[in-house]
Amino acid sequence: MGKLGTVEWISIIDITTFIGGTVVGWYIHRRITNGRLQKEHLAKEIKNIQKEYAATLNDLFTDSFRPQTALIWFRLINIQVRNIMKQLKEDYGIDADKLSPYQQDLRELITNSPEFNTQYTAIGMLKISERLRGELLSFQSAHSHLFNEIIREINKH
Repeated sequence: MGKLGTVEWISIIDITTFIGGTVVGWYIHRRITNGRLQKEHLAKEIKNIQKEYAATLNDLFTDSFRPQTALIWFRLINIQVRNIMKQLKEDYGIDADKLSPYQQDLRELITNSPEFNTQYTAIGMLKISERLRGELLSFQSAHSHLFNEIIREINKH
């Protein structure tokens, strides 16, 4: 074994460059893929929360909502919203209180309504008044864009 010639050195450099490039390419691809997957997951979670609220509002409009389950449902959905919004704040700087109208105002609108309070102890579904129906429609009209804003903010990063 003697000295390596120019051809051998060029071959070694080519192989080293190829291996290094492959490793760097794999690493970059992995980071991009993981970032994209995380964004897709978080956007899907926001969409699921939006569907939960929509289903609950639909139940209210179709007199299929039990007032006795409302407080538990709001607690559970608020935990879910707080967890996802905390992660969005940490990862993307998105305002953690962005969905507070749904977490607070919607809950108060429903649970402070006269029909909720009078029907809470009764067995059966909550029958909402036209007044409350109108207030819920106005609420939805004023705040439903928040979910899409959050998804847009996720995708900006």
